[in-house]
Amino acid sequence: MINSILNGFEEEIGKDVKVIVEDRVNGKCVDKVYQKNADGTFELIEIIDDAGVHELTAIPNFSQYMADLERGKVFSIKANRWLNPKPNKRFGYVYSTLINDQKKSTAISIHQVMMSAHKQVKPKSWMRFRLEIDHVNGVKHDNSIDNLRLIRHTEQFCDVVRKKMSESNAKRLSKNDVRYLRLVKEVLQVKANISKTISVIIIVKSLRELIRQLKKS
Repeated sequence: MINSILNGFEEEIGKDVKVIVEDRVNGKCVDKVYQKNADGTFELIEIIDDAGVHELTAIPNFSQYMADLERGKVFSIKANRWLNPKPNKRFGYVYSTLINDQKKSTAISIHQVMMSAHKQVKPKSWMRFRLEIDHVNGVKHDNSIDNLRLIRHTEQFCDVVRKKMSESNAKRLSKNDVRYLRLVKEVLQVKANISKTISVIIIVKSLRELIRQLKKS
């Protein structure tokens, strides 16, 4: 609809000119900023409200939505509102149901949406390279792009291990602990021909306790 309205001013609007349109979003007055594309259509690129200027990024295969990468939020062009899904009570991640460009309803996590918009690839494309999305600060509902990164699963697990170890192993190891760790290290080197540092053996020794802690968290 916005294209049919703005096209009436085609002669006055050049290719590089931005058009600001007043509107209401989620019950609040805002300014929408449109950029004219080479094909003559207008693309929503920013929403300005009392909180500031929110730059929008296209989401591959979800053209009816735009991503605010800085805040980790999704704007629905069709519904003309910011989506406000709540974190999943069981896992802590934020999910929403979006309609893709094949007109199919798709349940998807918001962190996948943000990474897809940031990299300009379809959601989950990175899984071909065995990469997963990690929340840097550990807050699973913080989907700002600065809090997201692509890493291998082993890296993600090691980060969790380090955090749990630092929380649970504040006291120093006893002499018996050190003897045990050195013994395990020697056994691993002989049996598996693998050189292991003591820090890695500590993780191996504490893995059973770590798993119990992870189940509680």
